[in-house]
Amino acid sequence: MDSVLRVARPQSRSSSQMPFNDYVTIPPSTPFSRDYFRSLSFLDLDRVQLPSIAKRSSVVHWFHVPEAPQGPDALRILDGEVIPHIEDLLDMLSSMEGEFSSGSRGVFICLRVDGQDVNFTASYAKVCSGRSLASRTLLMMYT
Repeated sequence: MDSVLRVARPQSRSSSQMPFNDYVTIPPSTPFSRDYFRSLSFLDLDRVQLPSIAKRSSVVHWFHVPEAPQGPDALRILDGEVIPHIEDLLDMLSSMEGEFSSGSRGVFICLRVDGQDVNFTASYAKVCSGRSLASRTLLMMYT
């Protein structure tokens, strides 16, 4: 992706002791987690409100950051949030583990939604949650 920006980041952080896969794993009870989707039945489908998925190429630019939002709400996909298209997440996802080793913990994203730029910082765990949600939503749309 040609719109990636690079920023300097600290060499080590206390969470660098944690393995990357543990850092990006969201609790099973979090809506739209892997376990959440596994627990759904056909009877649940009428109550599930999936967030909107942005159109492909809606990410204007993004870059890794050393600090990311913390706490349970920082991991949740909130009402009204728009999730980047799965194809827009691929470069982010492929670079996260290496950037995690260098001290980054999240991604700043500028997403264009309905002609307006929406800027936000997401933890790596939330980006992975968005990947899961975007890929499952696309799968449900085309099956």
